[in-house]
Amino acid sequence: MSVNSKRFRYCELGLGTVLAALPAAFSVAIASQPHVHGVAEVNIIADQNLLLVELRSPADNLVGFEHKATTQAQDKRVEIAKQMLADASAQLLIDGGQCKLVDYQSDIGKLAVNGDGHDHHHQNVASQHHHGEHEHEHEHEHEHEHDDGGHADIAASYQFSCDQMAAVRSVDLLLFSSFPVIESLNVQWVAYGQQGAVTLKNGEQRVSLK
Repeated sequence: MSVNSKRFRYCELGLGTVLAALPAAFSVAIASQPHVHGVAEVNIIADQNLLLVELRSPADNLVGFEHKATTQAQDKRVEIAKQMLADASAQLLIDGGQCKLVDYQSDIGKLAVNGDGHDHHHQNVASQHHHGEHEHEHEHEHEHEHDDGGHADIAASYQFSCDQMAAVRSVDLLLFSSFPVIESLNVQWVAYGQQGAVTLKNGEQRVSLK
C-alpha cells in the first residue's frame, strides 16, 4: 500500500471534498481489487470527528445478478438490498465515540427497473458541505464503471460524526449476516495516524482501529 500516490478511488460517491482535506498521512491509495464473487471491500477512515466507511461489492453478492433488473422478482431483490444497506445500524457497530450517522449514499438504485443511479440520504444538514465540485464529475464517471463484460459493482458509503473520536476503538461489520453470499471482506483502514489491512471471513466482524 503506497502513501500519497492518489486519492481513494471511492470519491465518486461524493466524499472527494472530505478526502481531499485529510492530512497527507491519511492519503492512502486503495489498490484496485479484482471483481471476485463472494469477496467485498471495505474502507474505513477516521479523522478529526469524522468516521467514513465504504463498502464495494460485486452486485451478485447483494442481489444475485449483475445487470439492471428485468423482472419483478429481480426488482424486488434490489429494493430489499437497498433497504438493508440504508439501515446503517444493521450493517455497522461502532465501539465508542458517540457516533451519529450524518450521511449515507449508495448506487444500488442503478440496478432497479426505474433506478436513477444514486440513493442519497442526509441525516444532518451540516453534512451537505461535503458535496461540491466533485459530485457531478464523479457521477459521470460512475455511470460507466464496471459495465464491461457483464460485471457490476455496488458501492455504499456511511459518514458518521463522532463526539469523542479518540474513544472509537473498533468497527464491527455485520455484512455477513445481511448478505450471506459474501464469503470474505478485504478491509483497509486509516485511523489515528496509522493504517492497516485485514481480511475477515464469515463469522468474523471486528476491525480494531487501535
